Amino acid sequence: MPKTVDHDEYRRELLQKCFDLFGRMGFSNATMRQIAEEIGVSTGTLYHYFPTKVSILEQMFAWAVEQDLQAFSPQLSPDLPLAERLTRISEFYAASGSFHQRLLLLALDLLRHSPSGSEKAFRDFVEPFKEAISKSLGTDPKLSEVILTYLVGFALHALLTPRHFSYAEHGRFMPDVLRALITGSEARRESGNGSASRRKGRRRGRAATDDGTTHRRRQPIRNRVQP
Repeated sequence: MPKTVDHDEYRRELLQKCFDLFGRMGFSNATMRQIAEEIGVSTGTLYHYFPTKVSILEQMFAWAVEQDLQAFSPQLSPDLPLAERLTRISEFYAASGSFHQRLLLLALDLLRHSPSGSEKAFRDFVEPFKEAISKSLGTDPKLSEVILTYLVGFALHALLTPRHFSYAEHGRFMPDVLRALITGSEARRESGNGSASRRKGRRRGRAATDDGTTHRRRQPIRNRVQP
């Protein structure tokens, strides 16, 4: 009886191996034949799942989203106090720093080799994280993307200046930074609502004044025609 193969699961296993391989030797330096040899499959099998080397990268971002969200989402229940959620985000990013740094390098490789496909791959990576942040922190989509941009910049800073940037040291400030972003956004929203209410009140006041002025102008005319 032939063995049943779960192709989706096998694809994920290949992507995991390719992710580890690219982390060691880079994407640009590897040929499809070398990739097949390193991860222990035939070139025919590799081409069956990934028609081109760039397609490995494109599918890798979808795989990375799945892996990251499986670890990220369960820790951030909306029922937890905000301070606890922010602390958990900080701890999660400190623990998964190497993963995100390798992912950033692969994103740059994809940008160089497939400029047209890189934006879609990155947006496909970003959108689920925006939704997860919105769900866990109660933030709107725009603020969620600002928070995600900060987190990506955090990983990039650590990647570019490893001798001057410590995840443990700088991660201590992450909850305060995220809290400032959230409270600042709430304050601006409340200020905007207050300004809108004040503008509406002024318009009503002007309308009432105009009506009163009109009546005052007409009053003398009515007085003159009375006997």
